[in-house]
Amino acid sequence: MAIPPPRVWRAAPATLAVVGLFCVAAGVCIPVLAYLVLLREQSPALPVFLAVLAVFALGYGWRFGLHPSLRADERGVIVTNPGRRVRFGWSEINVLAPGENGLVVGSESDRAEVWCIQKSRWATRRGRRTRADRIVDELCECGTPVERIMPVVNHAPRHPAQRSEMVRALRSLTVERRPIRRGRPASDRNRISLPGAAAIGGDRSDDATAPPVFIRSVRMLEDIHRSAGPLPDAIVSPLVGAVSALLARLDRVAATVESPFPVRPGELGVAVASGTGVT
Repeated sequence: MAIPPPRVWRAAPATLAVVGLFCVAAGVCIPVLAYLVLLREQSPALPVFLAVLAVFALGYGWRFGLHPSLRADERGVIVTNPGRRVRFGWSEINVLAPGENGLVVGSESDRAEVWCIQKSRWATRRGRRTRADRIVDELCECGTPVERIMPVVNHAPRHPAQRSEMVRALRSLTVERRPIRRGRPASDRNRISLPGAAAIGGDRSDDATAPPVFIRSVRMLEDIHRSAGPLPDAIVSPLVGAVSALLARLDRVAATVESPFPVRPGELGVAVASGTGVT
């Protein structure tokens, strides 16, 4: 798990520029107008109203334009919206998806939309990658390593065509979500790639998400669980086989990592005595 230094995302630069101009207009132009009206009318009613309007406009611009943010640190993600602030730990997050109302961050118990990071419906329909997709990619790099993820589908259908359709749907959500960084070799791209590719003829690499495990519906499962009986083989065997294969693949990847090794005397050269010392 790669923990980044604390990072904060706010609204897009163009949006921040528009909000900044709005705040300047509210904080400078309206008070100047109120002052000119006071000099001309000699009545404080309208200038006071304009001053209150300027304060309200400044507060609105800051609260709804500059204040919303998304922060990622070593403990998790903090979503700050105009009226709500939510924290998610890295281990709690199970949903990260761009949306037209905001980037969706969700867990088993809570859900929040990041107002300042949105993906338009036009871009979604045309499959365009936007700033929201790039931020999701960066957040994915902070979570669980993809090679340790094993998707499990409960109540899986029996028909192979339906299972293939589910594999393709899962693949569309995760394939190539990581951006390619400059200066990194192709073999070192840490990306989410081709879940279930072994089932659909794609490439399977050691840094890819494991193929999904399909668990069929089992009758009387609640009664078995209530009586503390052994679980059916239809549930145990696929999970045990998939986890064993995943652990074996992780062991194979770990075995390729270079580790320190002892050096015996004489392997690094021979010391030669000289008149001033030893070289």
